[in-house]
Amino acid sequence: MHGEPSPPSPSYKFGIGKSNLHLNWPACFDICLGITRGLAYLHEESRPQIVHRDVKVSNILLDADLNPNSTEQ
Repeated sequence: MHGEPSPPSPSYKFGIGKSNLHLNWPACFDICLGITRGLAYLHEESRPQIVHRDVKVSNILLDADLNPNSTEQ
């Protein structure tokens, strides 16, 4: 595989107000992993345990470092 060009990484575009954010696959994966870790904490580690039944894109905010945070407390 050495010497062969790697295929371009797909980019994902998200609308944020009037600007757009372009994310590559590793960034999208990291965001998904962060959301999964947050849900695992709510379901398994927090006291009382919380089952979040309304996970959707509009309930997830990204900070300046693209770390996901839930809009619902």
